Amino acid sequence: MQRPIWLLSLDSDTFPAAPMTTGGLKAYYQQLGKNAAQTDIQLVHFVNHPEHIPAWLSQWQAEELPRAQAAIAQGLQPVVGFSVYTWNAAEFLDLMQQVKNLCPEVLIVAGGPHVQKARDYLFSEAVDIIVLGEGEATFTEFLDAPSPQQWDDVAGIAFVRDGEMISTPERPRFRNLNLLPSALDVISLLDSDGNPYDCIAYETGRGCPYKCAL
Repeated sequence: MQRPIWLLSLDSDTFPAAPMTTGGLKAYYQQLGKNAAQTDIQLVHFVNHPEHIPAWLSQWQAEELPRAQAAIAQGLQPVVGFSVYTWNAAEFLDLMQQVKNLCPEVLIVAGGPHVQKARDYLFSEAVDIIVLGEGEATFTEFLDAPSPQQWDDVAGIAFVRDGEMISTPERPRFRNLNLLPSALDVISLLDSDGNPYDCIAYETGRGCPYKCAL
């Protein structure tokens, strides 16, 4: 059985674009992850339709929850990851709690600009892991960590252990984007309704060297 991973994204009402962020995570893991062949990463993109979230959750409960529970029984840790921005934070924080209620054993991972103050979320929301900064290498190393005892060795994450928040060392920014596998290798250019996306966003630089976002 493959380890089930779900990566969720929801774009803004002014920029309905293809899921390049979560696609980048999947592409990186498929190419560089140690256990890529034993891992099933599904991308879930709501394309500026938060009203579709309840229907997705009902489908996940009916069709995917049994798979998550079967994975747990075989010692495989399911993961539901969220790409969190200001425009989708309310919907996704609520969805995290609902997923956690359905399956407490699932790991909830959150990344993106809105959750970079990890302490605000790890103690008050249904979040197990916060990815700090860019996520491709961090998420891959996290997925490949044999157990939570090895999370300390993964740069760029925050989590709670024994009631205390642990932040691992900062991961350096990628400067050579040619080293990153392309999200276009794993995403569809058509949305769930079969329509082409209006646009695709591609970064030509990573982060702010002046730390203006901190």
